[in-house]
Amino acid sequence: MSKWSVKCLAAAAAAGLMLGSVLPASAEESMIRQYETSQPVTSVVADVENADLVFQKGTGNTIQVDSAADARGEYSYDINLKDGVLTVRVEAIEGEKIKPIHIPVIHVTVMGDAVVCENEITITLPEAVYEKIEGKTHNGSITASEVEAETLSLDSANGNVTLENTRGVKVQAKTTNGGIHLYEPYGLDYHLNTRNGNIQGTLAGTKADYRLEVETRNGRSNLANQAGSGVASGSFRVTNGSINLRFTG
Repeated sequence: MSKWSVKCLAAAAAAGLMLGSVLPASAEESMIRQYETSQPVTSVVADVENADLVFQKGTGNTIQVDSAADARGEYSYDINLKDGVLTVRVEAIEGEKIKPIHIPVIHVTVMGDAVVCENEITITLPEAVYEKIEGKTHNGSITASEVEAETLSLDSANGNVTLENTRGVKVQAKTTNGGIHLYEPYGLDYHLNTRNGNIQGTLAGTKADYRLEVETRNGRSNLANQAGSGVASGSFRVTNGSINLRFTG
């Protein structure tokens, strides 16, 4: 078992990270290494507060957990490896205070200090098929890029969810306020749900492969319910927003 809990306060740097983007290895100077292990890992579970979360495939054989070097606010990091399950918990302890802003052109002054929390947690995984990759954010987006798991589950309270060239048997993505963006992920059983936002992008395979269940309450959809061939299934539900999905085949 490996466990590390640490607090980190980082001031804003001159060059900022683009939150929600996947960082290449060459951008290591923009990140702070919080954890690293080469021990066997079968599942990854991350719960992040007031920060964006990124799962990405790496080129090495170690798992790395990094935070943004220009994070704004104070965060605690609790990272634990037990029985093959890596658990990452990041909590925003205190925000960074921003002084009042005066905009002379429109004669507006925002009085009082604003409190800002900004961070990006990047989990880099060796190429493997994991039993489960689970990510949850409270006020932050989630991006999964080129990772593979039997179950891929992403849940954002306030933020977008993005799947980019991922592979999974069961794929779940949910957000309350945000969109779900798909860039040719491959899955056999999709459950995608957003309350305020759109589901859009491209799925791997042909439309005829999918048994579809589609629901939009206040919006439009370019898909309708269909039986399909049964190779794959998709449940897509939107309360306030639209569904616009295409297929590679």
